Amino acid sequence: MVLRSMQVSRTTPAKLRASGSFLEALGRCPQPILAFIEVAEDNYVPRGVELRNRLTERQFTALIPAGVMDGLLRDSNVLLVQPSVGLQPISPVGLGD
Repeated sequence: MVLRSMQVSRTTPAKLRASGSFLEALGRCPQPILAFIEVAEDNYVPRGVELRNRLTERQFTALIPAGVMDGLLRDSNVLLVQPSVGLQPISPVGLGD
């Protein structure tokens, strides 16, 4: 799997919580993705991400532009990146059948 210019393998830092198919799709996606990020240093925001909501001094949600993920994975202050995934209902729910 290739994520932009970086080779993603089983040795990719455990800080990235995403499936292989997600990583492949991310490499082709021009839009920013929403993700939960945890960092090692209070109030640290990695370069290139757009802070959305701060949860604690070390945890927040952010928009990650397409070309920034490589840098996040190499950033020693970034402990975890968990992309947000939209949930789909298992079955349609009827409203007033």
